[in-house]
Amino acid sequence: MRKSSLFLIVMLVLGPQVAFPQDVQTKEVTTEDDQTIEFAYRIPASVKEPSPTIVFIHGGARKVGIDPLKKWLNTQKTELAFFERGYICVEADYRTYKEAMRSKGPILDCKAVVEEVKKIPLVDPDKIILYGGSGGGSITFELISLPIDVAAAVVGEPAFLIYCGLIDKREGAEKTFDDPFQYYTEERKAVTRAKMSHISVPLLIIHSDVHRLNSFNDTILKPELTAMKKPHEVWFYPDLKHGFYWGKEDFINDPTFRKMIAAADDFIRRSLNHYRGK
Repeated sequence: MRKSSLFLIVMLVLGPQVAFPQDVQTKEVTTEDDQTIEFAYRIPASVKEPSPTIVFIHGGARKVGIDPLKKWLNTQKTELAFFERGYICVEADYRTYKEAMRSKGPILDCKAVVEEVKKIPLVDPDKIILYGGSGGGSITFELISLPIDVAAAVVGEPAFLIYCGLIDKREGAEKTFDDPFQYYTEERKAVTRAKMSHISVPLLIIHSDVHRLNSFNDTILKPELTAMKKPHEVWFYPDLKHGFYWGKEDFINDPTFRKMIAAADDFIRRSLNHYRGK
C-alpha cells in the first residue's frame, strides 16, 4: 500500500489532529489541597536569560484539559502576539466550579501553577504577569488578593460578581445585573473590600460595552478600585463581544487588536520598570 493511501486511512479513522509546536511543554503540579493540575507553556527561541512571563487564565468556570491549553498557545491570537514580543507564555487550567462558584479550588489550582512557573528555567520569578478573562479575570483578582508575588495583572471583562461572592451557581447569574445593589449588600461590600485591601500590583482592565458584565463592573468594580486607591488603568474598546480580549477574529478587527496588544504590552513594561526597578 502506498504511503499516501495509508495516511488517508489514518486521517479518516483518527480525524484531523492538532499539530503542536515542539516547544510547547507541559507540567503537572500538586495543589495545597492535594489535587493535581496540568499547565502548558512555551518559551520563545530568542529567550536566553530569565524573562517576563505571562500566565493566561481562561474563563468558562470549567477544566478544559491539556490539549486546549496547548492549542491556545499555538493558535490564539493574544498568546501568539505576546509570544512574538518575547514573553514566555503559560496556559493555566483549574477544576470545574460551575455549580460551586464560591469554591476556593480554582484559586488553589492557579496559585499552584504560578508558583511552579517561577521554578521554570528562563522564567524571571520577579516578572510574572497574570492575564485573565471573564471568570479567569475573577480568579486573577483572587490571586492578586493573596500573598502571592506577581508583578502586574491584566483582566478582560472580569466576572467581578464571582469575586464578590454574589452567586453560587453560574446559572442565574444574570439576575445580579438588573439591580447590583440588591445583591452587593453592605456585608458583601465589607468582605469584598477586605480582600481588595491586599491588592498592590498594577492592574489593567480591558473592557467593552456589549456584555452585561460591563455594566456591573462600571457600577461596582471601578468605583471600588477608585475608592480604595488601587493602582489601575482602564482601556475601553466599544461594540465588541465578550471574549474579544483573546483576539478572536469575529470578535475584534485586526487594527483594534493590534492597538489592544500594544497598549497591554506598554502597560506591562511600565509596570515592570516602575514596580520592579528592572
